[in-house]
Amino acid sequence: MIDLTDAHQAGGDQPISPARLNDRSTPRAVRMAQPLARDVVEEIAKQHGVCIRPVPLRRQDILTGQVEVIDVPCGATLESKCPPCAKRNRQLRRAVPGGLAPRPRTREPP
Repeated sequence: MIDLTDAHQAGGDQPISPARLNDRSTPRAVRMAQPLARDVVEEIAKQHGVCIRPVPLRRQDILTGQVEVIDVPCGATLESKCPPCAKRNRQLRRAVPGGLAPRPRTREPP
C-alpha cells in the first residue's frame, strides 16, 4: 500500500487529501505514486465480476429512430484478456456437457 503522508503537514502523519494531490506543493514522487483512474476502475470491475473490455453496440429503435449505445461483454476466454468473462465462460463450459455446439441430427427412417 502507498503511504500518503506529507512531510510538510504538521506532525507528518496526516494523509494527503485528494484535493491536495493535484496541488504543486505536494511532492512529485507522491503524486506520481498514485494509481491511474483507469487502473482503479479496472480493478473494481474485476472485483465485481464485470467485463473490463466491453464491446459497444449501436442499437436503433425502428419506431422512434432513437439511437443508443449498449455495452456488451467481450466474451473473452483468456484470463489475460478479461478475467471476469473468462471465468464466466469457463463456468458455462463446465455446466453444459459438450459445450454450446448443436447436437448432430440423426436421420429418421422414411
